[in-house]
Amino acid sequence: MLSKFGLSSLTRQQKITLLIFALLNVFILGALLVLVLADTTPVVELPVAPDNSFDCAEKAAVDLRQHSVAASVSATEQTLEVHVTGPDAAAAWEVFSMTVRLAQTNCGPYPLIHVDVPDPEGHPDTRLRMELTWPQIEGWAAGRFDDGQLSQMMGRSIYQVSPIPTPAAR
Repeated sequence: MLSKFGLSSLTRQQKITLLIFALLNVFILGALLVLVLADTTPVVELPVAPDNSFDCAEKAAVDLRQHSVAASVSATEQTLEVHVTGPDAAAAWEVFSMTVRLAQTNCGPYPLIHVDVPDPEGHPDTRLRMELTWPQIEGWAAGRFDDGQLSQMMGRSIYQVSPIPTPAAR
C-alpha cells in the first residue's frame, strides 16, 4: 500500500525546500563531527622563567657563610647540592635550615637536597653524603618531626676520598 504523503505528492517548491534542509542538516552534522574529532586544545605557551639556579646557589652560599659554614653550593631546578668543606659534620643541620630560608626567597623548594659533610666519626679521607626531599625538610622545619626522626628518614652513604698527593720532600 502506497502512502498518499510520499515524495511524489510534494510540489516542486516543497521538494527543493526539503532538499535544502537535508543538505543543511548534513552540513551542520559534518561540521559538528569535525569539531568533535579535531584536536581543539589550544596550545598554552607558558612563560619561560629565567634560570636563577646560579643566583640561588649564590644566595645559599652567602647564607651558609653568614652562619659560619664553609661550603660550596650548586643548584638546578631539581636538586640542591651542598658540599661542606669545613671540618664539622654537624653543619648539615645548618644546611637543612638554610634550605627553608632559601625557599622563602623564591629559590626552590628543591625536590632533592644532597648534603656532603666530613665523616661524623672523624675518620680521615671519609665523607658522609645525605639525601633528603623537600617534604622531609619542610616537615622538620614545621615541627612535625624532630632531628632524630629526620635523621632516620634521610638516605645516607659513606664514601672514601683519595688523599691529595703531596710532593715528596727531598
